[in-house]
Amino acid sequence: TEFNLLNSGDLVKARRISEVGIQTYSREPGFHVDLGSVFYSLGQYEDGIREERVVLRARPTSSWVYRQLILGNLLLNRIEDAEALAKDAEAKGLDSPLLDMRYAIAFYRDDPVEMARQAARATGVPGTEDLLLAMEADSAAYVGHLGEARQLSRRAADSAERAQEKETAAGYYAVGALRDALFGDTAKARREIAAAKPHPRGRDVEYALVLALAYAGEESRARALADDLEKRFPDDTIVRFNYGPVLRAKLALLHSKPQE
Repeated sequence: TEFNLLNSGDLVKARRISEVGIQTYSREPGFHVDLGSVFYSLGQYEDGIREERVVLRARPTSSWVYRQLILGNLLLNRIEDAEALAKDAEAKGLDSPLLDMRYAIAFYRDDPVEMARQAARATGVPGTEDLLLAMEADSAAYVGHLGEARQLSRRAADSAERAQEKETAAGYYAVGALRDALFGDTAKARREIAAAKPHPRGRDVEYALVLALAYAGEESRARALADDLEKRFPDDTIVRFNYGPVLRAKLALLHSKPQE
């Protein structure tokens, strides 16, 4: 049985319940899954990796656990450890679901040939192709190739649409809008925002859209959506202490009020 403690977004409560669950049901890995996710969300990657290793012992063929472990090690800049985990997963026949992590390792190693190879392996794979295209888009933008990044983001959104992943597609539009706004192309940012709006939007997509609107100078729309985000997720730790304050700070800067 999995224990879905994270729906409200209250990470403090989720951590407390997970820790009590671990003490009460020591052989149930689900609580370690949730606790690891909480630690990752709070940026406490060492603690998250510890919990994920407990889960791996219980679920040694879980590609999801390997993904979490690889991600945590990359976030701590432990590239060799991440690569060793990827090889271990490959030896167990779990390589295909981890193409995104393989791509990320190649990015950290500044290996464009391997990045292209992993992206090519994802072609035509529903639910994976779009993610690799989106990662390629981010990589292109990282080195300043904005036109290429836009094209790849659009392909990622189209791929997600074909896989019936409507919110995922909205996320790609939102990230594309934020990217254009950060580069100063507000007209294209507004078009991307319009493309995302007809789709369902969760917390993270909404945040990207609001931040894109703020960077595009759409102050009134950004403020209204920021209010909506905080009302929709009143107990969400990330919204309360990360997303909300960042949006308020950007809106204050639009009014030349840095003291706020």
